[in-house]
Amino acid sequence: MRLVEQIRLAHAPLAGFAAIGVCWGSFAAAVPGYKAALGIDEADLGLALFFGAAGAMTSMALSPRIMARTGVGPRTTAAMMAVVACAVATPGFAPAWLALAFALCAMGTTSGLLDVVVNARVSSLEARSGAHLMSLAHGLFSLAYAVAAFSTGLAREAGVPLPLISLGAASAIVGLALLASRDPDRRSARPEPPSPEEAAARLPFSILWIGLLVLIAFFGENATEVWSALHVEQTLGGNAAQGALGPTLLGLTMAVGRLSGQALANRFGAARLMIASALFGATGGMVAALAPTPLVAYLGFVGLGLGVSTLAPLGFALAGAQLTEAQRGRGIARVSLIGYSGFFIGPPLLGLVAEAFGLRVAFACVALMIGLIPLLIGAATRGTAPSPR
Repeated sequence: MRLVEQIRLAHAPLAGFAAIGVCWGSFAAAVPGYKAALGIDEADLGLALFFGAAGAMTSMALSPRIMARTGVGPRTTAAMMAVVACAVATPGFAPAWLALAFALCAMGTTSGLLDVVVNARVSSLEARSGAHLMSLAHGLFSLAYAVAAFSTGLAREAGVPLPLISLGAASAIVGLALLASRDPDRRSARPEPPSPEEAAARLPFSILWIGLLVLIAFFGENATEVWSALHVEQTLGGNAAQGALGPTLLGLTMAVGRLSGQALANRFGAARLMIASALFGATGGMVAALAPTPLVAYLGFVGLGLGVSTLAPLGFALAGAQLTEAQRGRGIARVSLIGYSGFFIGPPLLGLVAEAFGLRVAFACVALMIGLIPLLIGAATRGTAPSPR
């Protein structure tokens, strides 16, 4: 299926992925501005991010019940995107740390639920059409993240106040919601209740290792997205535009890596590609940690982005290759629960490390964690023959 046909088929959930990218890309590039405006340190900011993590994990845990009632069709996607837009508009108006924490909780809760819905919708469309759409969807998230981060950096450099930046990001998400609502496919795919066989089937122990692998990948991705701008500006003395270029480059390289990852996995094999990607990403993270100038840090962010970009999508594929049909739904849900916890706890934990030891040590910790992934791949694939799909 050609790219244009894939976009036409899945443009509602693709718009949802783009909305999540705008949500967190605009926030990541504005982190130094929030820190300065509220007079908070890295530990305070990290604690505020815990509120976002708690909201996201709560909504993800409740998402099966919500989807059972609403389905995962275009109207549900558009409605949830509108709610995300309302949450995204709030951080710029936060007068104090507590208000920012509650704003992040709202962003985490709404975007976490939307994330599950659009992933479920893409999976439904893949099963119905036979087209591979997941790499495109996750690549579009990274591309939207990069565009939002770069635009926010330019706005901050031009002196645009934080409330207007928040409203601008919210307006962009509203536009995407209107696009999603125009999807001609009004069918709402509702998940089937698990069969007795699914409820009784035991999952292979390798699912735990794969879940930890995805956790580290998401940890490195989101922690770098949130803290890279501050590293460039605070540690290396860059300005607002230079700081925003950090998460922008990470998002762009993540998009390139994810859009090309499936083809590379088909050629070289998922496990081999993941090992090479992890080593490349760990090297990039260490370069960013030791960088003497913003330019060297950018090279590190590019290596880190290319390295971690393929790990989470291929981790889900690796899990699927080791699961039977009866196990697949519960097994992928287990990997998601473990993996997404890394996505949300990464930034606040890295904030605590940065407060105690500095951002250089924090990025070195990210690099070391990514370097553990080949060991987890070995444990997960021992005695198996995983497929790249």
